[in-house]
Amino acid sequence: MSVAFDLTGITNVNEYYTSNYLANVFQEDASKTVALWSERAGQAREA
Repeated sequence: MSVAFDLTGITNVNEYYTSNYLANVFQEDASKTVALWSERAGQAREA
């Protein structure tokens, strides 16, 4: 099940990203990036 991603604070200046990307792909891309950051932060705490 997919939950709507809150895009508050994200502005699509000059339609740089397509509406399809923001509606369907951005959430997955951003979630992967945040998960990677969290993993690296955990590794840094362990070191």
